[in-house]
Amino acid sequence: MTKSKILAMVAVAAMIVVALSGCFGCGGNSIVGTWEVIQTGVNGELEYVDLEISGGEPMIYVFNDDGTGFISFLGFEDEFEWSVSGNELTITSEVAGAEVSQIRFNGDRIYMTVNQVGGDGANLETTAVLSRVNGDVTRVNDTDVGGTTVQEPLVFELNESAMEVVGRWELYGHEADGEFTSMVDMFEEAGFPGMESIYTFNDDGTGYVLMLGNEMPFTWAADGGALSMAGEGMGIESADLRIEGDRLYMAFDTGATVLRRLD
Repeated sequence: MTKSKILAMVAVAAMIVVALSGCFGCGGNSIVGTWEVIQTGVNGELEYVDLEISGGEPMIYVFNDDGTGFISFLGFEDEFEWSVSGNELTITSEVAGAEVSQIRFNGDRIYMTVNQVGGDGANLETTAVLSRVNGDVTRVNDTDVGGTTVQEPLVFELNESAMEVVGRWELYGHEADGEFTSMVDMFEEAGFPGMESIYTFNDDGTGYVLMLGNEMPFTWAADGGALSMAGEGMGIESADLRIEGDRLYMAFDTGATVLRRLD
């Protein structure tokens, strides 16, 4: 998983928890339709989304007129249901559960804000700005990854390699070209100081990532020098595996994701 994908996943998880939701008519405006996330920020400091981080692919929200919808980003897809009571907007999904945000319209843009508590206990007011998109968005195929189709599911075996992976690990950082960047710095760069991400690899080939209080399940397998993981809407992603002491390295062409063992 590259640094860009890590930051993108951070954005995905955070934005799902922020719970961008909507209503049929708030102040005479309708949220029904397709929207692109163009700005995000904390405590009123908004920055435009850097599409280079996500390989040019924006995060898309689709709100249907029957109270359903979905988020599409980097091959992930999360379906949700949405409703409104006054200016409190609720979105409910399997990933994030039910979350509430505040909404206001400004022309063809929606400002959605939710109050959160950061890892250091400080209050955070997180805002996302959506811009209406003309036209529809094609839904992702769960087995389509980067233009290729995954033919076979992961087959788990509790072999020697897998036994070394079993346990709890924190997302510790990224290593590329001999330089190490900590996840503390990455999360701050993404606008979420104090955030952490915990990976749990169970001895039956299942697992989950815990981020912002939400569990994102996956399946996994390790064989020799390779670690493969698959999550809902993600397809299968494989990396070269190396474990040194309490560090686990998942190496890709552009660098390595580094996990640190917790138990």
